[in-house]
Amino acid sequence: SCPLQFSMTGSAGAELKLDKSFSIYVEPGLVYHIDNHSSVSTFYQYRPLGFNLNMGLRFKLNNLKNRETGL
Repeated sequence: SCPLQFSMTGSAGAELKLDKSFSIYVEPGLVYHIDNHSSVSTFYQYRPLGFNLNMGLRFKLNNLKNRETGL
């Protein structure tokens, strides 16, 4: 049987609106891989804590508005 590899992730981000239809964002985060006591050696056994950084551009299309679907 193959043990599962569980992890926990946390992040927080910020967005800077440059105008009403364009913005940039950044979202740093941490991930921790929980030891699964597997006999198979993995990278996560030696470095269980990791850092990630998501960043990008956001565009708002004015002709696509949020609509309630009535479901």
